[in-house]
This record gives sequence, C-alpha cells and structure tokens, in this order.
Amino acid sequence: MKETHQHQEKALEPKEIQGGMLSSLDRFWLDTGKGLTDASITSIEESAKQIIGLVTLLQSIFFATLSFSSLKTTLINLQGHLSFWALLILMISPLVCWIMSLWLSILVFLPKTYLVNLNSPDLACETFLEITHYKHTRLIQAYTALGAGFVPLLLAIIVYLLL
Repeated sequence: MKETHQHQEKALEPKEIQGGMLSSLDRFWLDTGKGLTDASITSIEESAKQIIGLVTLLQSIFFATLSFSSLKTTLINLQGHLSFWALLILMISPLVCWIMSLWLSILVFLPKTYLVNLNSPDLACETFLEITHYKHTRLIQAYTALGAGFVPLLLAIIVYLLL
C-alpha cells in the first residue's frame, strides 16, 4: 500500500508545462482524468452491485440443482467413507466462498465517517484515495472469493459424477 501511495503522490506532483498554455490535447487528458476521478467510486459500487446480484443468482441455481439431484441419497450411501466428507466439503465450499464474496461486496457500501478539510487539497486528495483504496480492495477480494467458489464446485461436480 505504501508503494501505491508513493506512486500516487508522485503522479500528483505538479509538472511544469513549457510555453505556459495548455494544448487542446492536454486539456482533453486533464478533463478525462477529472471524469475518471468523478466516476471511480460509482463504478466500484456498480461492480459490487453486480457481484451481489450474481452471487444471489448462483446460490439460487445451486440450491435448485441440489433440490432436484440425488445428492442426499448419494451422501447417505457414502456415510462412513472418506468420499462422504470429500463430497460434502466440496459441496459446501462454493457456498462459503460465495457468501464471503457477498459480504465483501456489501462492505463496499459500508458507511464510514471521513473528515475532510475543504481548505486543504492535499487532505481532500488523501481522503479520496483512502476511500477508493478501501472500496477497490474489498471489490477485488469479492471477485477473488467469487472466482474461488468455482474451483470446489467444479471438483464437486466431477466427484459426484464419478461416484
């Protein structure tokens, strides 16, 4: 995080422009950068909403599939065998990952109080960077947990089909 913050500080250092006037291309990139900054938190939150919807859909499909399968019968038949625990853990693992993804996505919206001094651009920038870093970190963690849920799901399907 310290490297990221130092990189951001270096990027925010004022650069001298020779000739004193901004070209139309310079103005375009400054305006583009401002627009990206304005939309950054909103885009993170929109992505978190999409993960929440996707996890809800995946869990619904998962439970519907389980209710129509003969998994319960298979597990009863496997009781006392090592494959019972392997299959059970593989079936529960995606749910654990997806619930963790759901929780991390919800944390993106967790309200916090930030003190902002509007007379200090440096403090305002630091607060903005802190907010975006927190939200972005939770979002990446949510994506990771979401993706991680597919690994045990795939293994569970393979094991289930082989039994």
